[in-house]
Amino acid sequence: MSRKIFISFLGITKYYPVRYYMETPGKNSASAPECFIQVSLLKMLSQEFKRDDKVIIFLTPLAEKINWNDGVNFPQGLHTQLQNLKTSGFLLAGVEGIKDIPEGFTSAEIWEIFKNVLDKLNVNDEVYLDITHAFRHIPMLALTIMNFAIAVKKIQVKAIYYGAFEKILNDFEQQTGEKIFASQMEAKIKEEYRYAPVLNLSSLEQLQQWSFAARAFQETGNSFFVSKLAADELKPLLSETKGAHIEANNLKQTADKLSAVINNLSTCRGKKIVAGNVLQQALDCVADLKSKGTFLKPFQELLDLIEQKLSTLAIQDRPAWFNAAIWCQKHKLTQQGITLLQEGIITHVIDAINKPQQLDTGNRHHRELVKDAFYIWAKKIPKQKWEPTAIQNEYVISAILGIEKIDVLIPAYGAISEKRNSINHAGFLDDDNILPVEFELALTKGINKLDTEYFFT
Repeated sequence: MSRKIFISFLGITKYYPVRYYMETPGKNSASAPECFIQVSLLKMLSQEFKRDDKVIIFLTPLAEKINWNDGVNFPQGLHTQLQNLKTSGFLLAGVEGIKDIPEGFTSAEIWEIFKNVLDKLNVNDEVYLDITHAFRHIPMLALTIMNFAIAVKKIQVKAIYYGAFEKILNDFEQQTGEKIFASQMEAKIKEEYRYAPVLNLSSLEQLQQWSFAARAFQETGNSFFVSKLAADELKPLLSETKGAHIEANNLKQTADKLSAVINNLSTCRGKKIVAGNVLQQALDCVADLKSKGTFLKPFQELLDLIEQKLSTLAIQDRPAWFNAAIWCQKHKLTQQGITLLQEGIITHVIDAINKPQQLDTGNRHHRELVKDAFYIWAKKIPKQKWEPTAIQNEYVISAILGIEKIDVLIPAYGAISEKRNSINHAGFLDDDNILPVEFELALTKGINKLDTEYFFT
């Protein structure tokens, strides 16, 4: 079962009693006046944390001395107040103060904080993060650590809390015209007027996840993270409306179509790629969302990128299989690119003969005839030494070898044959000494040959 963990960084300021509230201000929804927001938050979250859960407070030496311990800034420091919560039954979770945390002024100190926080997180933890009184840049560091932990420890960030006590000062200035500082709050503002909202900044973490997803799609062509984030955000809405939310359904459809396009490429679904229906449906969905707009703002901002990348698969003056091979080459899908390039050439040759009554691109025997013709041409085999199958289909073989620029297609095909055979046997053959880099080079060479000598001459 997942453990819930509350994480906070204790500051060094002397805090004044504030009534924090999660939603609507008012005596019924606000906490009792507390100097430490950690106490207010844990009272509000008392139903969330059980005995196996943990409250962890990170402390610099100065924060430990003046705010964690008793008798400096407060008669009872935060440590004692948290123990009081446990004694009173408000808090069941264990409490741990992590001492001697550096302030993070150097790169070495930042990495030390990084390690200290990460070491306290377990796999699948559900994290509630408080950044209210963390020193200047620590909230940004904490958010980065959370995102790293999401990747390596599969944690869930349930909430990122910030107690916006500045609102008390702003409200006072609006009402009186007098600008004051936090240190003047106790003297200037009565305790019963000190209401401050607790902001949940979880959207910042979500934005970082979207940033990662966008980068993954941009650099690798992998839409998994984009589609998953969209699905995760849409699922509650579709569940609540029993699937009747039109905008959410349109978004889901777009994400699903995008995934379908990418899956066709990663699994070499040649017929679907050549047909182009799935690609066109995805492009239509994107265009529709662009024109209407969407409530899922990160996805909205990705639509131009998605449209731009998918459009490279729809370039009209070259075959769809060639566009797909180029996509694979650009996105390091080398095995898929080699497969699509070779099988695409065979398909192109059959189409070029333009005699569907004789050859069918989906017929295995007919595709083997094309390969037989390629072998005859490459090895310069005289007709009297042809295999029986080739002799029986002499007219077809001759038609294949008579295609315009066959002398470009066959070398492009042959240049990657050895590499494809090696991949198909997973490099297990005794005489296979091909280096990984050679596969990508062969694919690039084959694409460039067709691009410069066949399609654009």
